[in-house]
Amino acid sequence: MVELDRKLILRFSQLVALNGKDSHSLSSLLCVRAGLPKPDGNDSDVVFIDGGNVFDAYLLPKISLKHEINSENALAKIHLSRAFNYRQLSRLLNEKLPLAIDEFKSKLAVVSDMTQLYCDPDIRNKSEILEVFRKDIRSLITLAEQKSVLIVATNFQTRNRGMDNILMHTAHVSATLKDTSTFTQLTLTRHPFNPQLKATISRKLWL
Repeated sequence: MVELDRKLILRFSQLVALNGKDSHSLSSLLCVRAGLPKPDGNDSDVVFIDGGNVFDAYLLPKISLKHEINSENALAKIHLSRAFNYRQLSRLLNEKLPLAIDEFKSKLAVVSDMTQLYCDPDIRNKSEILEVFRKDIRSLITLAEQKSVLIVATNFQTRNRGMDNILMHTAHVSATLKDTSTFTQLTLTRHPFNPQLKATISRKLWL
């Protein structure tokens, strides 16, 4: 985990965009670590907004076991909300998330597979939905800065180039994760401390 911390360098008050399927396992690792006592974690609850219906109650115990963490304690610190369309997700991000961060005194919030619900094929007005998405990303940036929390937004695949560009070029930190059977290639496209970094990280660090 030290290797990962040294290369990714995440801080509070940041919106972090993680692109690629492996962003799910990495964000799950961050959820487990957040609840650890200091200095390994922040002894914090986590707010998890599941925009892609991907929350995996089996993956978290697996990660916990890997790092010798009590899985029941880890799961108890994660507060889950699900959205099933973009309107629900937008409302959660703008209205419910700030309240949940205060209620649970969370230092980490995760929004899973951020673009999926905004790319529903039944949505007809594509330009309007792009502006809603842009507004919601800006809202997350403001929330991270005002509440001094780390917000991680994952995006498993490219569905809309405009949304990808908004997410990856507006967030404080943007990274793409490309996994193989033995390692993950981490490419930082936007970072205040490590711009344009490309590195490989062993998958054994989190799985």
